Amino acid sequence: MSTNPEPSARRSPVALPLFIAVGLACLVGGFFVGWLTRGDGGTAQVLPTVEAPAPATTTARTTTANPPAAPAELKPAQITLGILNATSVTGLAAQTAARAAGLGYPNPATGNAPTQTTPTVVYFRPGKRPAAQRVAKDLGYRTVTALPATGAIATAAPAGVDVIVVLGPG
Repeated sequence: MSTNPEPSARRSPVALPLFIAVGLACLVGGFFVGWLTRGDGGTAQVLPTVEAPAPATTTARTTTANPPAAPAELKPAQITLGILNATSVTGLAAQTAARAAGLGYPNPATGNAPTQTTPTVVYFRPGKRPAAQRVAKDLGYRTVTALPATGAIATAAPAGVDVIVVLGPG
């Protein structure tokens, strides 16, 4: 048997409000003590309000699935093009050059590059990025990058061309 004379004894209805009041008093007291002891001698200044710039609104959509758009005024006849075969498929550069010539690129130079395992890359010489973007768009390639100053691709690139397409597998 239980020794408690009142088994249904309840807590005092004042206990919870008293607990909340003591907690709030400690919180307010802590803030007050912190303010008094903040260590700046009361010279702290509030920073001025800075307004964030209005967000830019655009209707253009950027995606990595398609090559960047080239300026509309650039025409294939204005671009000197070289096409290098870096695959084991014989005649691939000549086939691609014929396709490019059919699109209006004048006399694309062809040749071979060291075999590579990366997809086709459209390289450009300094200042010729828009031309490379146009070539990539017209021929359906996605990767456009600056021609390296040194290395096998730079050595294999035909002299006098603005854009060099290095055909890779896939």
